[in-house]
Amino acid sequence: MKVRTLLFLLLPLFVHPQSSVKGKIVDKDQQPIAYVNIGIVNGEKGTVTDENGFFELTLSPEELKNPNNILKISCIGFISKTYSLVDKELYKGEIRVELEQHITVLDQVTVSSNAINEYTIGHDKVNSAKQVNFSIHRKRNENLGAEIGRRFHLKKGKNTLKSLRFFISENQFDRIKLRINIYGIEDNMPKKRLNPENYILDIQNFKSGWIIYDFPKGKPWLTENNIIISLEWVDFTKEDTEKNARLAIPITVPKFFNTHYYRYGSQSQWKRFDNMSTALILDYLHHN
Repeated sequence: MKVRTLLFLLLPLFVHPQSSVKGKIVDKDQQPIAYVNIGIVNGEKGTVTDENGFFELTLSPEELKNPNNILKISCIGFISKTYSLVDKELYKGEIRVELEQHITVLDQVTVSSNAINEYTIGHDKVNSAKQVNFSIHRKRNENLGAEIGRRFHLKKGKNTLKSLRFFISENQFDRIKLRINIYGIEDNMPKKRLNPENYILDIQNFKSGWIIYDFPKGKPWLTENNIIISLEWVDFTKEDTEKNARLAIPITVPKFFNTHYYRYGSQSQWKRFDNMSTALILDYLHHN
């Protein structure tokens, strides 16, 4: 009995002192960076910094002990950083991570006298009994960065994006923020993010219906004709956080010759579903 009691008392000494990583992400001028993706690479835990650059990611004892788990911090316009989850520096209170800006030279759109044609592609069915969810009840701070998207085939050549329309079938949050991401494709999966900047939608007191986002004008040419466009859940506000809250968009199954993509949270592994589609419609301009 004495031996068992002694072992019980010693157990807490071997438990990791902190079960979460938290802190602030800043640039070289120490200014906060909003909407930074933070998560376990190909894992099931991820989050996004708020407008002030703060984040907190709760981790399980198993995740903390696994030497193969890598924490990745990435953001549009900055060079990514990675850490091993067994790095003790991550758990010394609130950490401060400085990201270096990634400078890229992009060709700006110049309007010419050549013909410009407008095209509309996508899927507009919304009366489906099936839907796909962004939020996971009681784990909402663990799956921020969840993404839902579909594949689009554009005309070959130079294109610019005009607008994106999508349908929300259910939203029980007081306020949500979504980021529109554009990806190139490699091996039929999302690869390099093509956004020159963050495309953020701030949606308040909106329960259900169509939403349209107009892309900024004068952005670089989009020369890849096969792309994936996704909606990423980056922030939310809800007064009563104890109640289950849903955020979902409709999905059509089957929808032949369409491809649906989903990831659980920031830095999680992408999953591809053939012959499925969400209600996303893209308007774009083709420059001849």
